[in-house]
Amino acid sequence: MSPSADCVAMVRAVEGFAATAYPDGAYHSIGYGHHGPEVAVGGRITQDEAARLLVVDLETVADKVSRLVRVQVSQNQFDALVSLAYNIGLWALEKSTLLRYLNAGEHRKAAGEFKRWNRVRGIPVSGLTARRAKEEALFRKGE
Repeated sequence: MSPSADCVAMVRAVEGFAATAYPDGAYHSIGYGHHGPEVAVGGRITQDEAARLLVVDLETVADKVSRLVRVQVSQNQFDALVSLAYNIGLWALEKSTLLRYLNAGEHRKAAGEFKRWNRVRGIPVSGLTARRAKEEALFRKGE
């Protein structure tokens, strides 16, 4: 599966645009959450360039999410998983209870796990809480 246009639009909205690279944990991000070895302090990007990078980044995440999910999911459920994985990292999704529930066919339990991913260093963050609520609602539309 590939992320839908609605998925791309949602991630753009929740990530927000940053024209200048900024520290984001152990690395720097730019645009709509893009990071990589080419992103350096002081780097700049246009919204058009950032939008193109986001599509490429989401396709990469989607490919890996497709390999992790072993059950049938709807487009909405897939889009919610791609948005989550783009934000928390594929390694975190791979180890998550959410994925374990999903692959066991327990979609409702999996949906309830989105809200657990709203913390940074153990502290709830309102922006992540709002994002997870959007992702969970999108995931539940696919049930």
